[in-house]
Amino acid sequence: SGDVVEAGLLIGADGANSYVRKVLDSPVLNWMYDQQGYRVCSTESLPGQGGRAYQRFLPSGPIALLPLGGGLFSLVWSCKSNIANELMALPEEQFVARVNNALQKPAVVPPAVAAMETVSDYMGMLEYPPQTPLITDVEGPRGKFPL
Repeated sequence: SGDVVEAGLLIGADGANSYVRKVLDSPVLNWMYDQQGYRVCSTESLPGQGGRAYQRFLPSGPIALLPLGGGLFSLVWSCKSNIANELMALPEEQFVARVNNALQKPAVVPPAVAAMETVSDYMGMLEYPPQTPLITDVEGPRGKFPL
C-alpha cells in the first residue's frame, strides 16, 4: 500500500527463512542447544488408548508418545546429544527398557502445565490413577535430529 510504519521493535515471527529478516537484511543470533530430538515408531502397552498422546517432562528434556493409529506411536525424546547417541547405539531390548524407565520417572512439571492439570482435574478431565504407557517394541528405524 506504500504506507510507512514506524516502530521501536519489529518481530518477524515468520520462520527460519524469514521474509521480514531478508527484506531488512537483519543479522541472526543463534546458538546450539547441545540437544537432539530422538524419534522412533513403537507400539505401546495400553490397548484401547491408541488415540491419546502422552508426555513426561524430565530434567534431560521431554519424552512423548504421539499416536499414529493402528496401535502405533511416534516416540519423540528431546535430550542431550550424548544421551541421543547412547540411545542410537543400544540394542532394541535395552532401548525399550531405557525408554520405559524414562516414561516411569517422576515428572518435572513446568508451572504452566501444573496449572492446566489443576484446571483439568477440577473439570474431571484427568484419569486417576494416571496410567503410564510403556512401549513394547520398535517398528522401523530409529533416528535423531538436532534441535
